[in-house]
Amino acid sequence: MRWVGEQEGWIPCVIRSGDSNRSIQLASDTRLYYIRQVPGIVNDLPLLLTGLSNEQLQTPYREGGWTNQQIVHHMADNDMNAVLRFKRALTEESPSACSYREDSWAELQDYKLVPITVSLSLLE
Repeated sequence: MRWVGEQEGWIPCVIRSGDSNRSIQLASDTRLYYIRQVPGIVNDLPLLLTGLSNEQLQTPYREGGWTNQQIVHHMADNDMNAVLRFKRALTEESPSACSYREDSWAELQDYKLVPITVSLSLLE
């Protein structure tokens, strides 16, 4: 992560999309606005994805980027990993914060072959 500024009220942020990393500055009120949008994403996803063909689900939004299908599966995997980290923190004396290779997971066959309805169910 690259710190983009030390100005009071600005939060460092990195946008990761595919192989691209770029840093932006967000004012703290803007950051809170985006954080408050997160719970609604799960409700909006099925509506946004309804009617997309398999070809559209498998098309990256930009060169080197993830497909819609990879993003949905990643969201479910990320939530499951967060739950496991939280449970470990509650039950272990000295839990370690395990990470995972998001980029490698996105290339696994289940991200390409398993229908997004599976991950949408997990996100509910």
